[in-house]
Amino acid sequence: MPTRKERPQHTPRQLSSHTPPAAVEAGLERAARLLDRQRWSEACTVLSELDERYPNRIPILSRLAEAYHGLKDSNNYLSVCEQLVQLAPQEPEYQYNLAGAYLMNIKPALGLRTLRHFLERWPDHELAAEARPLRAELESHLDELLAELGLSGSENLVIAEWHEEAQWQLSQGRSAEARQLLEKILKRQPRFVPALNNLSLLNALEGKLGAAIALAQRALDADPDNFHARANLVQYFCRTGQLAAARAQAEQLQTVQSSAFDLPSKKAEAFSYLGDDEAVVAAFQAAQAADQASLASDDPMLWHLAAVALYRLGRENEARRQWRQLLQRWPDFKLAQDNLEDLKRPVGERQGPWPFHAYAWLDMKLLEDLISRISEAVQQEDDSALGQVFRWLAREHPEMTSLIPLLLDRGDPLARNIALSAALFDRTPENLAALRDFALGQRGRDSERHQAAQAAVEAGLLPSGMVRLWLEGRWQEVLLVGFELHDEPTVAHGPQVKKLLEKVAGAFKANDGAQIEALLKEALALEPESPDLLNNLALSYQLQGRAAEAQALTQQIHERFPDYLFAIVSLARSYIAQGEISQAEALLEPLFSRKRFHFSEFAVFCDAQIALNLAKEQPEGARTWLALWADVAPDDPRVAEWQALLARPQRPRRKRS
Repeated sequence: MPTRKERPQHTPRQLSSHTPPAAVEAGLERAARLLDRQRWSEACTVLSELDERYPNRIPILSRLAEAYHGLKDSNNYLSVCEQLVQLAPQEPEYQYNLAGAYLMNIKPALGLRTLRHFLERWPDHELAAEARPLRAELESHLDELLAELGLSGSENLVIAEWHEEAQWQLSQGRSAEARQLLEKILKRQPRFVPALNNLSLLNALEGKLGAAIALAQRALDADPDNFHARANLVQYFCRTGQLAAARAQAEQLQTVQSSAFDLPSKKAEAFSYLGDDEAVVAAFQAAQAADQASLASDDPMLWHLAAVALYRLGRENEARRQWRQLLQRWPDFKLAQDNLEDLKRPVGERQGPWPFHAYAWLDMKLLEDLISRISEAVQQEDDSALGQVFRWLAREHPEMTSLIPLLLDRGDPLARNIALSAALFDRTPENLAALRDFALGQRGRDSERHQAAQAAVEAGLLPSGMVRLWLEGRWQEVLLVGFELHDEPTVAHGPQVKKLLEKVAGAFKANDGAQIEALLKEALALEPESPDLLNNLALSYQLQGRAAEAQALTQQIHERFPDYLFAIVSLARSYIAQGEISQAEALLEPLFSRKRFHFSEFAVFCDAQIALNLAKEQPEGARTWLALWADVAPDDPRVAEWQALLARPQRPRRKRS
């Protein structure tokens, strides 16, 4: 029986056809010139566009078949050959070409059936001389073919035909036809493993993952060494959030040894679901190193998955080359097209790489329902409506909790966007942990990771302050703040003290330190436990040049009221002025854990952070804090002072000897 490794050579026969309409003649002539020069890909583009505009035209389809054959695109070649037979069943050449297309796609039972039909109907045709030895070769390997499928006896050839037809219908997205064939097979052969596997895949496509798992388990019960069932279970367990079970199946799959041509592809697919990039690359390399190197070249998905894994491993140039080589042979392979297009974006805006489309993670019905609900909520311009959508998703699909980290790491743009929105709108502990891990990684766009990081800071899973994030293709220190600003009164004073403080405000404008001191001491006689009065008294000493007294009083305030922010910042500024940077940092660091700041508190905190960063010779950090402060209080005169200072060229500091 011809195997995939040594399949029969097939040359499509050109057929006589009716004169094409004038509207397509120019396109056909151009395509013919390209075909004569074996410029298959360009001819395919021309003919595909013609076919889209003028469908079901035999002259277009017959040349398109030739182009796909030249590209060795066996899948599309078979599809076009089927169309031609449906359009002109009386043409013997189309039947002969269809038989060859089945054999190119490793469908020997269908190939044999079609050859027999051809010879029965056209025994005297000139191609019969080629068809008879080919039929005889296939018939001589019939027992071997059936044995490979776990069948025996020529009466089971029809099961093999149904099986291959179901595989083809599945690959073309014709689910109803495939299901009918598979169920018909299993009525006759309940333990027929290929049908169990294909019906399992069909159920998974339709979102019936419980049924898919049960069928895959039945396949393993019938054949414990069946790598298709084991690889499929890795996918199903990932999609249902059973990651431990998925890893257990992957470990067993890793050890499988077989000469089956599709083992590397099934391994790469399973390991891609788990994000095991090294195992994906190893599967591809093993296929290339074996005698079946040409077989690895026949599977664009294997090439694509290996390219994704290479990119994720930091080998971007190799991944780029691999996608380009893939598209030279399979120009319509969309996953490769989209990933290469993504690589053209600025590095901080790239979303890739991704191994699968969103529907490989979430079934099509769920995706359509979710997208519809999101669209309706967006039209309402109400975040609460979006929140309801994602709470519905969590309630109806609890597996999303386990899926969200996977989609953030390796989903396509649509899948990642769904996962990010779900986690942001439904901030459970599990979702917040997923956001934190995503923020600290290198997947997705910079803006998405920054958004996730901010949510993690607000939840207390990342500290406020400078956090190391991957931005613009490199690790950078980024300022993240997770506190709320308010203008509510922080201190309540009695009527007499309020009147005195009005006079204090006027004295501050006049820089009259002595007057401020006198007024504050009068106020303190009324409210001696008010830290803000004491802090202003320290400022009055500072205005009068009594720095030692000011620092001593500030130290006392901090000891008596350890949470009073203004005293903390004042002491920190004093340490910064003295060059005691570590002491200043020790005082300021705990403030990052605060959840709320009054606007005035935030201003002095930013002021101190700017001074601290400059003292540490980190002007970029100072500018980051200044930008944050300017965004909150653009009219604060101290903001303008710092902006002027930081705009000047910075002189290098002398090192102390």
